[in-house]
Amino acid sequence: MQPHWLRDRRKELDMQQGELAARLEVMGFNVTQSSISHWENGRYTLPLDDPNFRQSLAKALKLSESEMLERAGYQVVVSPQSEDARRAASIVDRLPETARELALDYLKMLEKRFVE
Repeated sequence: MQPHWLRDRRKELDMQQGELAARLEVMGFNVTQSSISHWENGRYTLPLDDPNFRQSLAKALKLSESEMLERAGYQVVVSPQSEDARRAASIVDRLPETARELALDYLKMLEKRFVE
């Protein structure tokens, strides 16, 4: 994990901790300036395993999710999937858990109708 990537990116954007917190707050996350400080100083771990948070943070930092994860020190493997497949996966990941199953069932129905 790159220790100061979040602070470095925020400063590249000339953004204060409070502004980043406010952007995430508007996107539905309970984040304070103190939270940002703790993440930047390594006291707390960013919840990058949450796809909704990950997408929102990337948007707030004006990065793609892949760019953000690479800056954070993760190895990003390029998927052999098409751009449409990645878009569909991104949409499904952002849905509430109850709607995800419905979306997957719908995709299976389309597959049976058009592929098989």
